[in-house]
Amino acid sequence: MNKQSTLQTIDILKQALCLVTGAFLIAFALYVFTIPANFAPGGITGLASMFQILTGFSASYTIAILNIPLVVLAFIYLKKSFAIKSMIGILLTSIFVKIFELFNFIEFYNESQIILSAIAGGILSGSGVGLLVRTGSSSGGTEIISLLVQKKHSSLSISWQVFAMNAFVILLGGTLYLTVNKMNLNDVIGIVLCSLVQVFINSKSIDVVLNGLSSAVKFEVITEKGESLREAVISRLGRDVTMLESKGGYTGEEKNMVICVVTKRQISLFKKLLKEVDPHAFAVAMDTREILGNGFRKRQ
Repeated sequence: MNKQSTLQTIDILKQALCLVTGAFLIAFALYVFTIPANFAPGGITGLASMFQILTGFSASYTIAILNIPLVVLAFIYLKKSFAIKSMIGILLTSIFVKIFELFNFIEFYNESQIILSAIAGGILSGSGVGLLVRTGSSSGGTEIISLLVQKKHSSLSISWQVFAMNAFVILLGGTLYLTVNKMNLNDVIGIVLCSLVQVFINSKSIDVVLNGLSSAVKFEVITEKGESLREAVISRLGRDVTMLESKGGYTGEEKNMVICVVTKRQISLFKKLLKEVDPHAFAVAMDTREILGNGFRKRQ
């Protein structure tokens, strides 16, 4: 086996491990934390959780049933590899939930510490979804729907679509708990709020898995004191900069553009340094999704 074949085999094994681990974490969060706390934290998983709470019908079946038509549509209109991998992830999630049910696995619920269920569920499910996304798949549900919608309406943001659908499921869950289950209003409000917390933590956990903890910020600074700023950044922050000549479109003045990437812990230091060097500078800060390049991570 040559080196290229070996690398391809390792890559396939890594993707398989991510798929299995991601599905396991999603199922674990759903069975151990989400369902026992009566959460309906958005998406197909939230609908499955809510349906089991209201009817007793296993979430393992609901997840598969609701996602099958979406995967078929994804196979037709989106990438086939994406649809196949998503189907594998969805089926694995359903299987793991069913296994937990068969073995009567532990369920965590503490009425006085319900927020812990939201936090733990959000971290675990978000980490699971992040692992699935890293393999080029998804956990199904709102992700597939939003991609299908964006294919027809490219101006619609995927993140806003997912947020809207999640919010709808959470509010639907609260309404049904009030009207069907006749739950106390205060309890329902607590469940809705905790479901929102879980969704928020879920999204942040996905971001951490995909982009890591070492996310950074890129500053683009228009200044007349580019050389002084360059020296200050290198000597005091230990960061390199890129300098470009720039010209004001309105004033026509010649200035410098200084581009610098710093860690989030260095943002306040950079702002302080910029104010000292040139309080009249114009600066734009942008979050970076990933940092590639020589030495950046080593100097964090």
